[in-house]
Amino acid sequence: AVFSGVNGAFSLSFGLVSMNLFWPKSYGELVVVLDDERAPEHSFGHSLTSAPPFATVVYEKLPEDPATFPGGICGRGQGYDRQQWSRFWADNHTDAEVIGFLDNDCLFTTVVTPANLFRGQKPIIIGKHTPHRKARWSLATQKALCAPQVADFMFNFPIMVKRSVLREVREHMMQCLKVRTFAEAFRIVASTNDPSTGTYGEFNIILNYMWYHHRDEYDWHLQAVQASSGVFSDGTYNRPIARVATHARGLTSRNITFYLRQGYCFSCVALGNCLQKSTPATISTMHALKHYILFNWEHTGHLWIERQLGDSAHPRYLQAWHYTNVSALGHRWAPTVEADLGHEERYFPDCSIPPDRTGCRVYNQRQHMKSLQRSSLWQWEHGQEKLKATCSQLMGIAWPPSKH
Repeated sequence: AVFSGVNGAFSLSFGLVSMNLFWPKSYGELVVVLDDERAPEHSFGHSLTSAPPFATVVYEKLPEDPATFPGGICGRGQGYDRQQWSRFWADNHTDAEVIGFLDNDCLFTTVVTPANLFRGQKPIIIGKHTPHRKARWSLATQKALCAPQVADFMFNFPIMVKRSVLREVREHMMQCLKVRTFAEAFRIVASTNDPSTGTYGEFNIILNYMWYHHRDEYDWHLQAVQASSGVFSDGTYNRPIARVATHARGLTSRNITFYLRQGYCFSCVALGNCLQKSTPATISTMHALKHYILFNWEHTGHLWIERQLGDSAHPRYLQAWHYTNVSALGHRWAPTVEADLGHEERYFPDCSIPPDRTGCRVYNQRQHMKSLQRSSLWQWEHGQEKLKATCSQLMGIAWPPSKH
């Protein structure tokens, strides 16, 4: 099952279009959680159940104590707190053994195969090693778990968690913080706003708990940093793997269109089922191009390369491995594929617009703005115009050159 904690509107445009294109229907249902007390949310939920990919919608009530959601954090109010709260209670909304979490701005960028989600029976976990104690959200994570943060896990979608873990995490947080209810524990953690480490992230709390208490039940891929050593740099836990989705925040409408179409063209060549017949020339061109977003989280231009692990950990090898798996999957495009790919850029929202920064300290405001500058820092991929021309042939859709 796929669970998407949502406060407010889930993006009907890029979120559902990308899922409809790239997420095989046999993988489980999409569960969307909305606010129960708001009439517009019920209307919105009805629209989600009647359009592809036909989500299951559940409505969550507010906690009894209004102080559970403190808000007041840089660019993140009580709505942000409520979304995090929903994730901790996801086991109330599905009976699936494994839950794949998505943010409401998740953008799938390629066809998802079983090898992207599981290694054998083990769910795959992707993160970034944080050996220093001033990493993002590390103070809140340590406060919640009474143990140091090992890695930052806001580096991949879907985030795979066994349903049974969530109850354990809630109970562990209550014990660690010496409180009687999870609402009290949540409020303490959600009030964290440290100048060095920032606020809090529920995925870091949940997955660091899994690292300490269920490590052998998951397949870990933690990107090494300069200070990483031992099992965090020798291939035990730092072997790269393709990512199948990214955040859309920081992206312009043009970027979103590019990622959707690019992912379709790489995938349809592997599958042999493009809208227009592939020629040897177009196939050869696509095989020569690099699908950078598979190894580049949030469009920063920095590829995940563990050079000390050799060629088998290089993006070229891993891209070929991923599309070999796509080819074997036999994925069939939804009947709406032409419409999904044919949307004009203006159909998608401009996700590069910064949110409200009320309540930001000077340091946090600067850091927050840096995180929202990705679209201006993002470098168009090498060979983009060649890719667009080839992709236009494969889709049978005109795609004008970029305006530089």
